[in-house]
Amino acid sequence: MSILCVLSKVLEKIVHEQMCEYVEQNDILSPLQSGFRKNYSTITALLKVTDDINKAMDNSKLTLLSLLDLSKAFDCVHHELLLTKLGALGFSRSVVNWFRSYLSNRLIRVLADGNFASDWLSVVTGVPQGSVLGPLLFILYLFDLPQVVKHCSIHMYADDVQLYVHCTPLEFNVAVESITSDVDNLIDFFQRHNLILNVEKTQAILIGYCKNLTKVYANHLLLL
Repeated sequence: MSILCVLSKVLEKIVHEQMCEYVEQNDILSPLQSGFRKNYSTITALLKVTDDINKAMDNSKLTLLSLLDLSKAFDCVHHELLLTKLGALGFSRSVVNWFRSYLSNRLIRVLADGNFASDWLSVVTGVPQGSVLGPLLFILYLFDLPQVVKHCSIHMYADDVQLYVHCTPLEFNVAVESITSDVDNLIDFFQRHNLILNVEKTQAILIGYCKNLTKVYANHLLLL
């Protein structure tokens, strides 16, 4: 977490309000991105994904869902790439330069037991955690992530990604190929953005009525 002075918090709040107004007026963020924005909460994300799954079940289909988690995502944001994206989104040069100054020359150190303090080190990546601007900058950093998904449905909540595809029991192998292809696309996107997929927390789930799940197992289609 970043320790910020009161004056910095006040300034960030003003900038945050102006940025949110610009983002909403220009419809920059995808409706598939929830978290850290007005009217897009955890409830929004949960309702969207569960509603899609329920509709698939009503149509006698299974849902293959992959839950992707990123490691220390907020700390890995590449500053120059973020600034480039802000420019591409239409923010003025003066705004981009302000954020360059905002992100530059930050220092960090570790305190332990109130007695030990490490040396100061420069922060070369990441957005300040604990600031009101950090989360907004992060979701702008990933604004184009849905564009790399070609075969599946997707919903994002901050640094969590839900990727899913619907299929009949006989189409399961095709669904596996589709979601695998899109996961590969996302991993490539993450690598180009200095982000790391947390493999230990990434999960795959097959959801559907028991009779359809039984058909998948019976046909030896489920390779787990």
